Amino acid sequence: MCGNPGTDGLYEKKGKDFQSVFQTFSTSIQSSQFGQAATQYFNVTTPSGGCPSWSVSVPYLNATISLGEFFCNPNVIAGFQIMGAIMLAVASFVGFKWAIL
Repeated sequence: MCGNPGTDGLYEKKGKDFQSVFQTFSTSIQSSQFGQAATQYFNVTTPSGGCPSWSVSVPYLNATISLGEFFCNPNVIAGFQIMGAIMLAVASFVGFKWAIL
């Protein structure tokens, strides 16, 4: 044909493959600020408090009602923990929906 042009230099194999490219991408995302925030999303520490010592005086009954004993009841505390878990799940879903979808 026309002098058989050489095919050298048309394609040079690089040292990249799917796994190395994906690993580089994964490492870069994990080291970014977004990756750090996403990794530490559920690591929340808040200071805990004591039982409230609220009291209400009822003038018609000439009595004082202590509300602290109602908040420190183990059943109420378990209910607050369940409500907190539900709120965390709902807020996580809404945050994911706003951020991604």
